[in-house]
Amino acid sequence: MKSFGEIIDESVIVYFDLDDTLVDHGNRTGIRIKYPNGSIKRLSSTEYSNYVPKNNEKFDWSELRSAKHFHQSARPNRHMIKRLHHASKKHKVEILTGRGDLDDKDLFRRTMGRHGIDINKVHVRRVGNMRDSKTTAQRKAHFVSQAINKDNHREVHLYDDSIENIRAFLALKTEHPKIRFHAFHVSKNRGKISIRRHK
Repeated sequence: MKSFGEIIDESVIVYFDLDDTLVDHGNRTGIRIKYPNGSIKRLSSTEYSNYVPKNNEKFDWSELRSAKHFHQSARPNRHMIKRLHHASKKHKVEILTGRGDLDDKDLFRRTMGRHGIDINKVHVRRVGNMRDSKTTAQRKAHFVSQAINKDNHREVHLYDDSIENIRAFLALKTEHPKIRFHAFHVSKNRGKISIRRHK
């Protein structure tokens, strides 16, 4: 995402959430919960980010794992994609999603490319691949903490639609007191994007 001659400061990293931040799905996708009596409940990606499952709940991940479903349902948030491109001119940029791997990586790559994001240049980090009982918010925070230790970042930014994800991210200040954290809550009201900074 950088042109010849541009110098990228990789000590600063900017993370962008995927669902409901870079792309919208409306009510066309989510996580389905099946109950023993046959009833089904649907959670959006935002609702799921801090959801603690109960013993009688069985999760159906088929929509979130389907690259075809992503291709059909994802609508680009042009304002946020423009912001991603702007950030990538100066800093390291990655997509940090609660999803795991999709079933067709090439279709996912082509879909993202259609929306203006080249995932050969912007790495997609999928915390849904982590094998643990943590919430998405905890997984994202854990990933960021590991990246700080590994890559010696001095400044970290996060754009996310989930307040729970943002709170878990900002809580890392106590673990990494020398790092500057910047969190931005992304929301949509009547088709307009709102970005609010959290401290």
